[in-house]
Amino acid sequence: MTLYVNQTNWGGTTGADIVVRESANGPYAFFNVANNEKNKDGSERLTWLRIVVQGKLAEACGKFVGKGSNVYCSGKLASNTYTKDGVTQTVIELRAFEVRFVELKKPAASAASSNEVPY
Repeated sequence: MTLYVNQTNWGGTTGADIVVRESANGPYAFFNVANNEKNKDGSERLTWLRIVVQGKLAEACGKFVGKGSNVYCSGKLASNTYTKDGVTQTVIELRAFEVRFVELKKPAASAASSNEVPY
C-alpha cells in the first residue's frame, strides 16, 4: 500500500506587509516567510518560502500580519510555473489552510478597540 501525504509546517518572520487581492473565487494573499536555521558548525542558513492564503484566512492575515510578524503556517506544498522574458520559472509555495499569529507587528485598529482575538 502506498501512502501519499502532502502537509508542511513552516514558521518564521514575514518579509513585507501583506496585500490582499480579489479574484473571481474571493480574496487571496501571498507573502514570504523567512526561516533561519542554525547548523551544527554554528553557521546559519536563511530560507524563504512563499505562503498563499485564500478566503477569510487571507482577510485575517491582511488585517493582522505585517512586515516582521512571526507566523506559523500549515498547508500543502505546490509548484507554480510561469514564463517571464522567455524564461520558464517554477516556484514552490505553501498553500496554507492555517496560519497562527505568533507575534504581530501590524497594529490592528479594530482589534485595539474591541476584545477581538485575531485567530
